[in-house]
Amino acid sequence: MIPREVIRCPHCGINQFMPLNLICRRCKKLLHEPVSAVQPSPIVVAPVIDPETLYELADVFRANVLALRRRRGWSQRNFAEKIGVRRTWISKIENGHCTPMLPSIQKIAEAFDVAPHALLVPPKEL
Repeated sequence: MIPREVIRCPHCGINQFMPLNLICRRCKKLLHEPVSAVQPSPIVVAPVIDPETLYELADVFRANVLALRRRRGWSQRNFAEKIGVRRTWISKIENGHCTPMLPSIQKIAEAFDVAPHALLVPPKEL
């Protein structure tokens, strides 16, 4: 059995299953306004980032995490507990063996009480 959508007629207010002909069974008016031609949205192309730039950003991120953690006097274990991850993952980030995804970057930024984009600014400017 195929589930059917229940809809309220905007004209008479009756609740009914969506009829195939889109006409209300009580007032015989169209349940939906005809759909006009939709203008296609422009295609947004993401800028291409040079791989070298990505590596530089990853290095800056790594250095910032290490510097901020040390500045606060946190061990890797303390920091890992604050953001709910394993200590080895923090070690991998600081040693450049992995780069976290955006949700994890957000957690890291919240733990340091900085904006996520601030972790991509060279350490001397933090």
